[in-house]
Amino acid sequence: MTHRVLNHVYRIGVLLFIASMCAGPANGQGIHPYVSGAIEASSVGVHSISSGASLTFDNASDDNMLLGVVGEVGWLLRPNIAIGGQVDLPFRRTTITQSYDYNLEHPSVGRVRFREWNAFAVVRGYVPIARRVRVGGLAGVGMVAESALYQLTSCPFGPLDACSAFLAETESTRLATGLTVGGDIVREATPRISVVPQFRVVWVDRGKIWASRDTSVISLGLNQVSYRAGIGVRVGL
Repeated sequence: MTHRVLNHVYRIGVLLFIASMCAGPANGQGIHPYVSGAIEASSVGVHSISSGASLTFDNASDDNMLLGVVGEVGWLLRPNIAIGGQVDLPFRRTTITQSYDYNLEHPSVGRVRFREWNAFAVVRGYVPIARRVRVGGLAGVGMVAESALYQLTSCPFGPLDACSAFLAETESTRLATGLTVGGDIVREATPRISVVPQFRVVWVDRGKIWASRDTSVISLGLNQVSYRAGIGVRVGL
C-alpha cells in the first residue's frame, strides 16, 4: 500500500514539474521567497476494527470535521514552480470512544482525545489562466506526530453512564509517514499579496493493530485518508 501511494505521488510530482516547465511565465509575481497562512477544515473519520477475538475494537466519534491552521515557508524558483515546508496543526483534539470485547461479560471502554500535527516538504507547479490568476497543484511527503490522551474503564453491558469512573489520562505518542496531494488557486490582490483557496488529500500510515495496548490506542481505527479545504493569504518577500 505504501509503495503504491508513493508511486502515485511521484508520478503526480513529475507531471506537475513538466507542466510547470512548459507553461509560460505568470504575470505579477517574480522569483522570490514567500510565507503563507491558512485556515483549514479537515474531515475526521473512524472505523471499527476486527482482527480476531482479542483484537476487536468498536470505535465511534461525534467529530466529523476539525478546524486548524496551516503555515508554509517556501521559495518560488520560477514563476511557475516552487518548493516549501508546510506545518499543519488542528485547533483541538478529536474525541473517540473505543470498546474492547476482551471479556464478553465485562467489555472495556476507552475514551480517547486524539490530535496530530504534520510537517510536509512540498513541490508546487503553476499554470497561469488569467492576468492575476494561477492554478496550481502540489505533492509532498513528511512526518505526522500523533498524540492520544487515553482513559480506560470497565463497563458491564448497558449505557455508558452506568460505567465506573474513568481512570486518569495517559498519553501515547507515535511518529508516522504522511503523504499529501492537492491544488490551489492563487489570485493576486497586489504584486506581493495573494488570496489562496486550497484543497488537499492527506494520507497517513496508521500502522497495524497488534496485541500491544500502546499500538492499539494510538491507531484507534482512524481513517488513513482525510480531505482538507481552506483559504489563506500568501505574501511574497
